[in-house]
Amino acid sequence: PGSTGSNHIWDYSVFDRTVLPEEFRDHYEEALVFMPHSYFVNSHRTAVAQNVSDDDRRSIRLKYGISQTAFVYCCHSRPDKIDPVTFRSWIRALIRAKDEGNSEPVLWLLRSGKEMEANLRTFLT
Repeated sequence: PGSTGSNHIWDYSVFDRTVLPEEFRDHYEEALVFMPHSYFVNSHRTAVAQNVSDDDRRSIRLKYGISQTAFVYCCHSRPDKIDPVTFRSWIRALIRAKDEGNSEPVLWLLRSGKEMEANLRTFLT
């Protein structure tokens, strides 16, 4: 996995110490978070934008109505991989971020149809 090349797109990138060895860490602009055992952040479809300016990348937030200062938690796994315990922990993280002064934290999930979205919204109520 590579860097976004900017610290303006998101706040952190998640790795483990095997995927990103010490000698390559200075090539990353964004802050790095290391999982204690392993990580596997991936999508069933990978799109890599090349030669995209920071302005273009920031426009993604604008396109989706996300503030430039919002803390964005992302998970682009298949929805069947989102279990209730994990989902609850994400919601707690969003609540904590809001309580700590980030008025608009965002959970950005890979959308897999209206049923998935309805199920997650129902789970929250």
